[in-house]
Amino acid sequence: MWSLVAGSRVGPASAVWLTLIPGVLLVLPATGLQASFLLAGFPVAIAVLLLVRRPAGSRTVAALLFAGVAVRMATIPGGTSDVLAVTAAADARLLSGLDPWGVGYAASWPPGAPFPYGPVALLWYLPFGPDLRQVEMIASLLVLGLLAARGRPLGLAVYALAPVLIIAASDGSNDTSAGLLLLAALLAAKRSPVAGAVGLAVAAAFKPYALAWVPALGIWGGAGALAAGAAASALLWGPALLVSGVGPVLDSLRMATAVHAEPSLTVARVVEQLLHARVSRLAFDALALAAGALAALGTLPLARTWGGFLGAGVAVFGITLYCGYWASVTYLAAIAPILCWELDELAGLAWRRVRWPGDPIGRLESALEQRRPLAA
Repeated sequence: MWSLVAGSRVGPASAVWLTLIPGVLLVLPATGLQASFLLAGFPVAIAVLLLVRRPAGSRTVAALLFAGVAVRMATIPGGTSDVLAVTAAADARLLSGLDPWGVGYAASWPPGAPFPYGPVALLWYLPFGPDLRQVEMIASLLVLGLLAARGRPLGLAVYALAPVLIIAASDGSNDTSAGLLLLAALLAAKRSPVAGAVGLAVAAAFKPYALAWVPALGIWGGAGALAAGAAASALLWGPALLVSGVGPVLDSLRMATAVHAEPSLTVARVVEQLLHARVSRLAFDALALAAGALAALGTLPLARTWGGFLGAGVAVFGITLYCGYWASVTYLAAIAPILCWELDELAGLAWRRVRWPGDPIGRLESALEQRRPLAA
């Protein structure tokens, strides 16, 4: 990307800002031309675009951070997903001494959806009462703050202004929190595969799609990491399974696959539109599992490096979820934090990191590199 602008008349300090333009433009269709968006989001996007001619520095990072916060505030209240409504009902059932799994909840739209997530999801939201969207907004703002503190403008711009991430912060889904947990787990795995395995166990006990990185973890971290992840999973799931049993949890997973009557955002949807005929849910659920398994096997040789390990999990994640019968666009909020964390490096732009006074993040990363250098 730098090679495309290196020969232009702008200097190096200004040229790096050109990489932010696509991220800024992503904000335009974020919420439609709603009054709240026009009042908060659109002027912020214009202000950020006006900074293109300025060198990338702390003020540009602050502007992106402010833009990300402003457009998220402009989308409140959201509410197109019933995931958090069901989770609140499951927590209420848990507090009443009842099993949260294996039942359909009247709080869903339409009524009858189960709670198909793990015990960490119950505990994660338990202290926050019936309206859990505040948790997702806090998680989104926390990721924004971490990206800003790290000083990588391109990844920050994408996370701050990508419409799907803005919407996911308040629409009632739980993928923003899942993304925060995955970010912590995968960054831990970058330096300590055992710690990363424990983190992945926590993330998978929140939402099972975090298991997408487990096959590659066997190559990146070896048998020791897999054993640590298995032990952590046993500790996290053991009490719940001991009290509830395996049957209700499996029933919740089965019921969750039957909730959506029409395919969405998947291969099944494409095939249905091409054939102008209904497709089999069972067939495409089986296809998703088979495609995910093939993706896991095919990407194992890549997992000996950090980038390969990360990419292998992303491939398994995307292929498994979007080759099936139904998927949500907000699933992307789960992988966005780690991708945005690494985006500047992947684009070859790590050299222009913004350094805050004292550079605490840079010193921390340098210390980690000295103590636990990457394997490759």
